[in-house]
Amino acid sequence: MSIDQGISTRIDILRFPLIVGVVFIHAYSGEIHGSVVNGRGIGDWVDFVEVLFSCGIAHIAVALFFLFSGYLFFQDMWSWGIYTNKLERRIRTLLIPYLFWNCLTLGIFALVQSIPQTRAYYAGTVWPPVRAFSALDYAKAILGVFVDGPIDGPLWFVRDLMVLAVLAPLIHFLLTRKSALPFLAVLFSLWFFVSSPITGFRMQAPFFFCMGAYFSRPEIGVTRLDRFNWWIGAVFFCLLALNTAYLSREPLRRCMILHRQRTRG
Repeated sequence: MSIDQGISTRIDILRFPLIVGVVFIHAYSGEIHGSVVNGRGIGDWVDFVEVLFSCGIAHIAVALFFLFSGYLFFQDMWSWGIYTNKLERRIRTLLIPYLFWNCLTLGIFALVQSIPQTRAYYAGTVWPPVRAFSALDYAKAILGVFVDGPIDGPLWFVRDLMVLAVLAPLIHFLLTRKSALPFLAVLFSLWFFVSSPITGFRMQAPFFFCMGAYFSRPEIGVTRLDRFNWWIGAVFFCLLALNTAYLSREPLRRCMILHRQRTRG
């Protein structure tokens, strides 16, 4: 089954601004203590704008990328042949680049540590010296388990996508039966209230990936909420304003992200 042309166009239009959003997320460097809109002067407005884009609007990007990935992975008719073909493609497009860049980063760390003039730049990182790495340290650095992420930090997204691709048969089984909504409810609860029950793995990945997989089912009708876009958008912008003013309220940010997914359906 080919992807609906309207959905394909929406995804194509959104890709570039979402990539920019990821850049904004990583560009943010401020510390937040309660409200950032609590005074006068140019500094407060700069903080407001920075938080609005980098910690508000941009945080939709990663969730939407997972949702798109789940939708595109499951939009074909399910069969073991299709699954194995997709898995083989992801070995080339995800696994090999993931291993290459993590190993390259590990090599750069080792090189920097071996040169006296650059060794000081490595001080203060969470990783021990590479020359003292144990087998477990290498597993942590490459796989990103039991730590916040792999040694090439941004690649946690690729790592989680690979895990979800491997688990696709189980996800398909759960989403095509009466267990679909209870399964999504459990994932939602873990994402909304717990976030990361296992260090290094974010619940944002399975929840939005599985939501995308659920929306890919023909009987769901992913565009049926289009007529409510104005109302959903209004709620989103209200949540965005509150999120900007009171960013320490993590569930509020999750409400904002969740509302925005519905307008992208």
